[in-house]
Amino acid sequence: MANPEQFLPFQPALQNSHQLKNYQQQMQNCRGISHFYSFTTDNNLNNALVIPDNCIDILFDCNTHQPTARVYGTVSRYKPVELISGHRYFGIRFMPGIMPDYIDLIPEDMPDHEYNFLDIIPGATSIIEDIALRENFTQQIKVFNESMANKALRQSSQITQYLITEVMRNNGNIKIGELEKDIGYSSRNIYRIFLNDTGVSLKLFSRFLRMQIAINMIRHPGKPSLTDIATELGFSDQSHFIKDFKTLTGVSPRKMKAQLSQPSGYLTQA
Repeated sequence: MANPEQFLPFQPALQNSHQLKNYQQQMQNCRGISHFYSFTTDNNLNNALVIPDNCIDILFDCNTHQPTARVYGTVSRYKPVELISGHRYFGIRFMPGIMPDYIDLIPEDMPDHEYNFLDIIPGATSIIEDIALRENFTQQIKVFNESMANKALRQSSQITQYLITEVMRNNGNIKIGELEKDIGYSSRNIYRIFLNDTGVSLKLFSRFLRMQIAINMIRHPGKPSLTDIATELGFSDQSHFIKDFKTLTGVSPRKMKAQLSQPSGYLTQA
């Protein structure tokens, strides 16, 4: 069972790559933020592949000569994200399904898209410059928190909050018919409400979550076999699990397991 308060969406190419240096991470679990992170790109960087995680990220390029920031919605399958060699980055990842209210877009505008931070928050140049000037990770977190302290979260409906909790409680393996009985809404209404609040359908949200849980099971010590993972996550068989995993991440579970266990880390290109 995935605990919403402890679940950390994982991006292998950002968190476990030999082409990124000095990776740091700090959990937040406040104001909808999952965690903060920072890293420096290698001088010979290839584009990193990001994978579905149901999350919105704000990523600051802390180049002091020309600092920038971009806002990313979840991808629907693996996709390269452009990073610049030799640059220092500071990021904020929001909890799955959460969208801050200061992003002046509707949730459906987010998946598979990225936006200039200044287009969403006009006048935020000082925040970008202030974060870029801070070389200390803890100071960058403080600057962001203080700058956004009066900014609210977009309030999801109680139904969507309940559905996210249920999806996580069941490791992404849910049955719409049972949810209809639990909350007294038709599948059509469930689909509409959840999509309006999160930008993705409940089916896709569950699918992405199952893949994220599978990765976390693969990468941790004492990890079960791929057959056991497929069974625990409700896949009909191992081949179904492997096919879906590869479609979303670009590699098979076995290949990802091998890459994550190597000192050189996860490859940034499939």
